[in-house]
Amino acid sequence: MMMNKDRKYRAVLSLLGLSIGDAYGSRCSLGVHAAKKYPGDDSHILPPGPWRWTDDTAQSIEIVEWLLSGKSFERDGLARKLAERYASDKARGYGQGARKLFDQINRGLEPETVRNKLFGNEGSFGNGAAMRAGPIGAFYTDDLDAVVKEVTESALSTHSHNEGQAGALAIGLCAAVVADMTCKGSELEPNKLFDLIVEYLPDSEVKSKVVQAKSIGLDADVNDVVSMLGSGKTAIAVDTVPFCIWSVARHLNSFGEGIWRTCAAGGDKDTNCAMVGSILVLRNGLEGVPSEWIRRVEPVPEEIGSIVLGK
Repeated sequence: MMMNKDRKYRAVLSLLGLSIGDAYGSRCSLGVHAAKKYPGDDSHILPPGPWRWTDDTAQSIEIVEWLLSGKSFERDGLARKLAERYASDKARGYGQGARKLFDQINRGLEPETVRNKLFGNEGSFGNGAAMRAGPIGAFYTDDLDAVVKEVTESALSTHSHNEGQAGALAIGLCAAVVADMTCKGSELEPNKLFDLIVEYLPDSEVKSKVVQAKSIGLDADVNDVVSMLGSGKTAIAVDTVPFCIWSVARHLNSFGEGIWRTCAAGGDKDTNCAMVGSILVLRNGLEGVPSEWIRRVEPVPEEIGSIVLGK
């Protein structure tokens, strides 16, 4: 498919895919995945609606609002905005580290001081920065150097640890490459996708695991893949992001199957599906998302969603 080349459109489209994946993953039960093969669009058992999204989408809305403003990211300013959004709706499933960070920022502490002291002064290496990176990659798809700069700065708002930053960068780059190839109407070779991501990643465990993900092959049994890469059970970037990129590469041309199988793999279901959804929607468009899923998911704010959905 050819995709609208407008930056704002791409960022919002990525957000919509992210919110659908997030909400689907958060509502999944074992019964949803009883079938051994994805049955197709709307024919398999779905969790009852409405599907309420989690902090993955809440934080990503803040990211997209920042992108729509036309400003580059500024880490401390973004940290304060994320903390404000958290305070306005805390019942979104925020993790312990995020709650601690945002509570202290909202009490007036400096963001840099707080984030550097998290997790025994190591900083966070969790999924928070990665789960909101897809729309950034979608926005800057025509400039991978800008993707590196903006994703890194956005990650640094909450994640001082280099692994947390590398995880965000891997997802942002993946989104950018997929969107770029789609805008050009080009076929996307999965090996090239892995190679371009790895080329721009800093030395890290995340990079090593993305290289491993490429070597596994896309025809491998998903349970074997999870045993090698993880699926987010520990909620850290190195245990989550490489599997999500593998899942994107395997399901490039099917949003529904990609989300369904990513969720079926277990682990951090809502975050995994949010990351995968933020990228697969850039390849398949909203027309590639099962229509019943769109009807059941909690909408994003109308002033943002209307850029893609219309009034």
